[in-house]
Formats: sequence, C-alpha cells, structure tokens
Amino acid sequence: MAAKGRKGVFFAEKLSMALISATQRFIGVRIFALFCG
Repeated sequence: MAAKGRKGVFFAEKLSMALISATQRFIGVRIFALFCG
C-alpha cells in the first residue's frame, strides 16, 4: 500500500511538472505572438 501511494505521488509529481512546462511553453508562445504579431 505504501509503495503504491509513493508511486501515485511520483506520478502526480511528473504530471504536474509536465503541466507546468506545457503552460510555460503556451504562455511563451502567446507572449512571442503578442510581440511579433
């Protein structure tokens, strides 16, 4: 049970990191479009 919980936390951490990087990329693209468009 503890191992499963730890794996779940690891997965949630990976997911949040991916979400943050995707959000940063999206914001960066929007800012780039604002300045260059």
